[in-house]
Amino acid sequence: MTRGAAAFPRARESLAAPALWVLVAAVIFLLPGAFNRWVFPKETVALAGVLLAAIAIPAGRLPRWVWIAAGTGLVVAASAALLGATPLAQIVGRWPRYEGLISVGVYFAVAWAAARLLGPAGTAQRFQSLYTSLATASVLLGVVSLLEASGARPIATDLARPGALLGNATEQGIVGVMLTALLVLPAIDGWSSRLSPWHARRWLFTAGITLGVATVVVSASRAALLGLLVVFLALVAILLVRPPAAVSRLRLAVGLGGAALVAAGAAFAVPLTRDRILSLSPLSSSSVDDRFAIWSDAITLFTRHPWLGVGPNGYLDAVGAVHEATWFANVGSGTTIDSPHSIPLQLLLVGGIPLLVVAVVAVLLTFRATVRVLRAPEREVAEGRRGASTTALRASVSYDATRRSAVVGATLALSVWGVALLTHFSSPGTAILAALAWGVVVAIRPTTGEGLVGGRVAAERPVVRRLRIGALAVWLVLSSVWTVADVHLNTGVASASSLRIADADAAFTSAAALRPWDVDVPSVAAQSFAEATEREVPGALPLALLWSEKALQAVPTSVLAGKARAVALQYSGDIDGAIELLTALRKQTPNDPEVAHRLGGMLLLASDQDGARVQLEFAASRNPDSVDVWLTLQYLYEVMGDAAAADRATKELARLGADAG
Repeated sequence: MTRGAAAFPRARESLAAPALWVLVAAVIFLLPGAFNRWVFPKETVALAGVLLAAIAIPAGRLPRWVWIAAGTGLVVAASAALLGATPLAQIVGRWPRYEGLISVGVYFAVAWAAARLLGPAGTAQRFQSLYTSLATASVLLGVVSLLEASGARPIATDLARPGALLGNATEQGIVGVMLTALLVLPAIDGWSSRLSPWHARRWLFTAGITLGVATVVVSASRAALLGLLVVFLALVAILLVRPPAAVSRLRLAVGLGGAALVAAGAAFAVPLTRDRILSLSPLSSSSVDDRFAIWSDAITLFTRHPWLGVGPNGYLDAVGAVHEATWFANVGSGTTIDSPHSIPLQLLLVGGIPLLVVAVVAVLLTFRATVRVLRAPEREVAEGRRGASTTALRASVSYDATRRSAVVGATLALSVWGVALLTHFSSPGTAILAALAWGVVVAIRPTTGEGLVGGRVAAERPVVRRLRIGALAVWLVLSSVWTVADVHLNTGVASASSLRIADADAAFTSAAALRPWDVDVPSVAAQSFAEATEREVPGALPLALLWSEKALQAVPTSVLAGKARAVALQYSGDIDGAIELLTALRKQTPNDPEVAHRLGGMLLLASDQDGARVQLEFAASRNPDSVDVWLTLQYLYEVMGDAAAADRATKELARLGADAG
């Protein structure tokens, strides 16, 4: 082998560590100027890590069953999407999480990259890069979490529980637990080894765990706290049954017990966390009630579509038809959700019973993969390193223990994620980390002719490798463009809110050009201009008409776009058109007081006082705390000459603290 030929494999191998750092960085990355700071920015960074992994020397691959399961799931989801109103939009992905080919494709690519980088034929150095990057991410997340808990806002937000670098407090806590689960065993191994007591790796891992737990505590997420308990109990079972050679069971018991007491004490010392654990805060009680309401609606929706659900990204527009009478009164008028907040229900609604079966089979096969690695790691490594030198085989002993710890930690992290998703929704922040862990667990040795063999590099097929790298590079460029579009989208919303209508239109036009497949860009623009129209901002009405028409052409069933269109039609003087559209929306979302209120107002303008009264009184029954509804009703009653009803409306307005008349 020539010197140049030898240098190329070394250069490829040197990319493994940066690839792992970038993949982990994607979990906590955000772009403040984007409309959704936590979706496209994270996914773009993750794809950069996948591209680096594709160039690096492979140490493993995904097994065949993963590809079969993914292909089967894709066929089921695509079949469900074909039955929807907008098949292409549903299968590609829709706002806000784009969990079609866009986001789920990235998650799968991350799992592929993790298997390639951290498979059975890898090196202990790669795992050290993984742990170092995970610990660094945990420290950064913990610092931001503690700053927010102290009242600071390093990242601008108006949320009471801001979510640090994840955008949502529950996701913040889940990631904190997952990082802790991945770091615990490496940290214990570091402290039980012969490393210097002042070795930087020991203290970095310890800091990562400490701040990971702190992140969980200050997030006040009950799902994350439950996940932390799961990790603790699993570690007790694992470490007390098979403790590290240099640590006695007594020391482990004392250490684990002390850590548990400190974590519990910290949780009860933080007022918000304590109140949520004990269900003393109003939000904690209402969030539980809301979950049951969401699940009830989701089950009702599933019973109407049991075999293929409503398709990927179909829940947002479909769920309005099954909202119970008390839904909007409890959560607020105009509230929309795009997930049933439970992964089993989400799978059932995306692809029906077939997709849930595919997911259950994948979980069982993942568990089998974990058991296989834990039972026979030496055999697996030996198979991947036939012909290795004596030095390489000695190194494999250390590698066995390293990979074993990694698989245990990854399994714990996946378990935490699974438990949390029973009451929460998936998103890039948690899913990217889960995909990374999953790739570690299911990875098998590379096929013959690939990977590291005895310290040498066996050849990959150049054509396949180049095509793969080229495709990933194109994907990364496209994702970067879509991220730029998200910045324009945010600019458009901000400009419309600031009454800069021309700037808003230019920004929305740029966003639509950069993301032509995204059917929700026109909807966001329409909603922004509809709001400006109601504020009587000059120039907003024509743009509200234009963008709402585009939005409904893209997704005729979109409730949000329909509401924006109704506003535009109302202010343009097309009362009959507004009534026709709102009547259709009433059928699509029968318990939505916002739709009933506007329809009642349009009927009143059309001199249909009886019809207006029916709609407005219905809106008041569904949202009795709406000042606007009671003001409209008061005016209607006065016009109709119903003094008793007008007096009742006046009393309701007084109850709400509003000025009557």
